[in-house]
Amino acid sequence: MITYKLIRCAIILAVFTVFTVNSVFADYLIGPNDRIFVAVMTYTPSGEYMINSAMSGVMLVDPDGKIYVPFADSISVAGLNPDEAAVVVENELSGYIKHPEVHVRPITITSRRIIVLGEVRRPGSFAINTDETVIEALAYAGGTLRGGLTWNVKVIRGGLDDPQIINVNVDEIVNNGDYTQNIQLLPGDIVFVPKTLMSRANDVIRDITPLLGVINTGGTTIETFK
Repeated sequence: MITYKLIRCAIILAVFTVFTVNSVFADYLIGPNDRIFVAVMTYTPSGEYMINSAMSGVMLVDPDGKIYVPFADSISVAGLNPDEAAVVVENELSGYIKHPEVHVRPITITSRRIIVLGEVRRPGSFAINTDETVIEALAYAGGTLRGGLTWNVKVIRGGLDDPQIINVNVDEIVNNGDYTQNIQLLPGDIVFVPKTLMSRANDVIRDITPLLGVINTGGTTIETFK
């Protein structure tokens, strides 16, 4: 008879396998409020090595950057990549469990954020995963307004003191299928849809800077733009 515990183990193993083969998270660093999947493998009384369902599952990283793992209490994982976090959890558990093996993969990444401003319906700050693009960012913001220059959308990268400005022609993406224009975004990017033609970088920064004062995440302005 298949028990609930065996079913839960099978589900955990299936989810873990999916995230193990996904290499898109290679540059991901864990942050507060992210949800990560922690798989703890231990020896059973019969000598088998398998996922311990009581100690494995999706865990929320608290605002202090810590997760709670049974037997080990709070473990700080913020700022670590998944492999580094797995080693930290293994070290913590080794004092209680013989030869634990831990694997960590991201599930929901809310610490990675972008800002969308300008001629969009809902300007603001949005959490992204590692493979979000300009089109997806504009969708999060409710789409562009009629007065927006969608052929001249700006992606500002690297902060406002020394920005890199990338021009994106959204019209080419939507109308002609030119997906080379649909660049992948990085945490901290600003996507700006201008209302009037602004070809010079300092004009873009001048118009964006006042808007950033009202964009926050949980009451704290995003550090990239301070």
